[in-house]
Amino acid sequence: MHFPLPPVELAFVIGVISGFILALPVGPINLTIINEAGRSGFLKGLVIGFGATLMELVYVGIAFTGLASFVVDPFVMSLLELCSFVFLIYLGIRFLGLKSILNAVELGKTDRALDKKWRNRVETRWTPHSAFGMGVIRVFANPALLVFWVVVATNFLGRGWVDPEHKFTIVACIAGVGLGTQLWYAFLSWLVSIRHKSLSEPAMLRLARMTGVILLVLALVHGVSLAWSIARHRMHQRFQLRPRTELKTPIFPSGGVVEDWNKDGNMKDSNDSRV
Repeated sequence: MHFPLPPVELAFVIGVISGFILALPVGPINLTIINEAGRSGFLKGLVIGFGATLMELVYVGIAFTGLASFVVDPFVMSLLELCSFVFLIYLGIRFLGLKSILNAVELGKTDRALDKKWRNRVETRWTPHSAFGMGVIRVFANPALLVFWVVVATNFLGRGWVDPEHKFTIVACIAGVGLGTQLWYAFLSWLVSIRHKSLSEPAMLRLARMTGVILLVLALVHGVSLAWSIARHRMHQRFQLRPRTELKTPIFPSGGVVEDWNKDGNMKDSNDSRV
């Protein structure tokens, strides 16, 4: 799939869109923003989102820089793309089949001891530093996000949306992810703050299931693209293995003049010159 945009601009736009969409799943950080913004207002939710976005960008950077060295190996990239396809289907089905919002939290498990220790320190009073740290620790204690971004980075690198040889495209994509992710957290904080209460469990379940549908659609698109790439590769191999047709060899008549072939495939004497 090709887009009429320069590489850096394309990577940035893809990053913004993916950052916004992939921040939708209901997990520990979204639930924290919903609860805190509902109790303390928009600003606290926004600052928590800043902390979460910063830590998530660390994971995104690790994912892209770690995969850049594998892009040159087609077999490794094909294997990673297949794994990402299966992973997207798994997440989509899990989110679509949620019966309780507690199951959504289980999909994004954190280090509970670390998370509890931090919450005991920061929940006593609301300061920008404590809210920012809450966002950082919620993402840091959820290393599954790193696996998730490895899957996403595999897709982007495999499709050529991010060029590992063009370092600015990686930087642009990471910046776009940060902007898109923070836009979602800001919107969620604003939505909850104007309601002056947390979202109800049915509303959060609908959001989680909508996320499942989006992930399944992305998996379908990725699967079709992967199947097309495999089919195109096989067609290319068949074309290369096809035996070449015999070439017509020039004929040397007794006079020593090489005869040529006209457009109809018939011989014509090179002495026959027509103006």
